[in-house]
Amino acid sequence: MKRSTHSIAALLVLATTSNGAVAQEVSPPRACKERPEVVDQCYMTRGRFAVYNGNPSFRIWKVGTNRLLGVREGSPEDPMMPHELFYGIDARVFADFLVCPLTKERPGWMQMVCVQSAENIRVEKFNTVTGEVEKTFVEGMVEMDY
Repeated sequence: MKRSTHSIAALLVLATTSNGAVAQEVSPPRACKERPEVVDQCYMTRGRFAVYNGNPSFRIWKVGTNRLLGVREGSPEDPMMPHELFYGIDARVFADFLVCPLTKERPGWMQMVCVQSAENIRVEKFNTVTGEVEKTFVEGMVEMDY
């Protein structure tokens, strides 16, 4: 028992850095379409990206339908969408999105996706009290750049 305790202690000493933090290998973020969680072909859809109350906060309404796609939230180190798509909680982003499904499509359920890119972008900034559009501008294209 004493020998195994010393072995574990030695491994912990080897696994720590000089400041005492446990060393971890950080892998680079993956592009949306390269994620192992993707369950089907990526596809283009015209939609409106916005921030919603609830989970997930980021959603894409597929224009012309009643469908909402939930954009799975990643982390700053491993995002699920190009960070340039977020214009604030007072913005609606209309674009042609290249999305990759992370769950199978089921009637009545929100399908989870990640966003590889967006093009033909039109941003509407609106007043959060009245809901009226205050400013509209057009952007080019954004893509997850790795």
